[in-house]
Amino acid sequence: MGGVMAASVWGLPQEKGCEMKRKYGNPVVARASTVTPGLGGPALLKAVLRDCLAHVLPNASAVAQGSLEPEHIHQMRVALRRLRTALRELSRLEAGSDLGRHEPALAAAFRALGAVRDRQTVIAQLEPTLNRAGIGPVRWRSGDAAPDSATVAAEPRLQRALTELMLYSVAPVEALAAGQARPRRLIKRRIKKLHAEVSRNARRFQKLPVERQHRVRKRLKRLRYLMELVQPMFGGKRMATYLRAVHAAQDALGRHNDVAVARALLDPAALDASDPATTAADAWLAQEATQSARQSARALRKLPNVRRVVKTRPGP
Repeated sequence: MGGVMAASVWGLPQEKGCEMKRKYGNPVVARASTVTPGLGGPALLKAVLRDCLAHVLPNASAVAQGSLEPEHIHQMRVALRRLRTALRELSRLEAGSDLGRHEPALAAAFRALGAVRDRQTVIAQLEPTLNRAGIGPVRWRSGDAAPDSATVAAEPRLQRALTELMLYSVAPVEALAAGQARPRRLIKRRIKKLHAEVSRNARRFQKLPVERQHRVRKRLKRLRYLMELVQPMFGGKRMATYLRAVHAAQDALGRHNDVAVARALLDPAALDASDPATTAADAWLAQEATQSARQSARALRKLPNVRRVVKTRPGP
């Protein structure tokens, strides 16, 4: 059995993780935005895509070559999310762009690696906590095998999408077309729209179904990544304050999502048979979900007024 399923779903031993890093290099994190405030729409879009690809490509290369290091997989997923955000929110900066055609390949890889992450990380982090609470051994689903991460990263459709985006990002920028959208105006409108959608759901977050809560989390991530990708276009202090609040909210919603994922990974047959440990884990997770939903709502309500953030221009 190859790829991730050849390793324990409880995570890699420490010495194995060190060996992975020596062989494939350290996972690459997102770098600071390289855009400058004076860029026209197409030039800004290409600069953002180059930043995203500098995050995606080294991690995707390590995973495609066989790295099972959880952080390589995590950073590849984050990078794909940032790249998808750039395409969804900024493609219109170049008139007639059809960059959205790459979305299906990027989304498929992101979802497949999510299944790897759930098996490799969520359960591994949760089991010690359950054991300390006197709960275990818990029975988990056994039929939902995670995909092979190397196969996901090397999938031809994904590789083709990344290659075409790379070629587009380094191509010469054509003259700005008449009537081309002003980058700052468009970006401000998108940021305010995403903020409004997140804020609308803040007070009622605890009452939303799990699927709607997950949607709020995805919108919050898109808001964060969009703002980080264009951060130099806005004033530093207010943007930094806002992003700190977004990070705190994202952490809270991430913990809440992990609880939901863990409950979904419990063996339904064990629950139907009232297996004591699995039933106790389900009850414990239900209580945790109530608490994490409350914490998520509180963090979302602390987001500052985004209008003041996007109104501020960068200093000299």
